[in-house]
Amino acid sequence: MLSLLKHDSILRDKQFRSVLLIEILSIFLSILAAFWLTNWQEQRKEQSQVHLAMEQCIQEIRENHRSLEAGIPRHKALRDSLQAYFGKPIDGFALQLIGRVIPEGGFGPPTLVEMAWKTAQTTGVLQHMDWEQASDLARVYNIQESTLRPALEYLREISMSRASFEASLAESQIMTISVNLTEVVGTEEYLLHEYEQFLAKYDGE
Repeated sequence: MLSLLKHDSILRDKQFRSVLLIEILSIFLSILAAFWLTNWQEQRKEQSQVHLAMEQCIQEIRENHRSLEAGIPRHKALRDSLQAYFGKPIDGFALQLIGRVIPEGGFGPPTLVEMAWKTAQTTGVLQHMDWEQASDLARVYNIQESTLRPALEYLREISMSRASFEASLAESQIMTISVNLTEVVGTEEYLLHEYEQFLAKYDGE
């Protein structure tokens, strides 16, 4: 009788441990599945954010390309018009002459924006991008920010300097502005080429 009771106790103990093991395993697998699902959802979210950021940057570069492409001919035309006055007497001061020869559309620089790029940086999306994509984006925007923008700003400063309003300095000031316009046009053409290379690689349109 005692042997039977002992056998029954051992059997119940084994059953209890088996049930307990199954429950523990079930809990562990549930936690693992929840962790995997959360991780998968986070990856999907990151991929979606990266895709959106890339599309926004492509659209922004596309718009910058159009603006720059439209502005280069005006700057070239103004540069050529000013160079035609080299060595000739100038009636009035430099900005008066610029006002007379400035092409249609004005002297103003192209409108180049970088909102999408700044957003990708500040939100941390950039660190989840493919390295090559992030590198190509950084290259284009760095050229835009570190070369063309300072060149345009310097051109604006010298165009509005005191020498541009003095008749006695008109000839030398026209030459200075023309030389800087040549540099600006060269930088614009280089950036335009970089835009085109980037869009050829990433733009599906």
